[in-house]
Amino acid sequence: MKSEIEVKFSYSDFAMSIEDLSAELMTKPTHSWRKGDLGKLSNKPMKNNYWALSSGLDKSEKIDKHVETLLGKIRPNKRHFVRVGNRFHPVLSCVVYSYGGDRPCLGFSRTVIKELAELGADIDIDLYAI
Repeated sequence: MKSEIEVKFSYSDFAMSIEDLSAELMTKPTHSWRKGDLGKLSNKPMKNNYWALSSGLDKSEKIDKHVETLLGKIRPNKRHFVRVGNRFHPVLSCVVYSYGGDRPCLGFSRTVIKELAELGADIDIDLYAI
């Protein structure tokens, strides 16, 4: 079995409502929760607000395709994302499940890195070799 990859661009620990952040970004999240909501897996109250936009691609796609698709969703409202990125802490989160010794490419082009820097985003990669 090959690797499975999920990529999201997210904000967490912000004081405004999910609806207000979505309006400011002019983009609806694919995932969100409010501080105090019960976690789906833990059933414990969430410690902060969370807003995320997913690539929406199949998990079998390569990481660079996920990132490019996600940035394509952000670009129409990029100036809003940049403004919000100056106030809150955005993260590009990549979760990779590697099965049976598969070695997926985890590299990013300088163009992607530059664009993520303009958005003020950190890059977080979680790799699980299974």
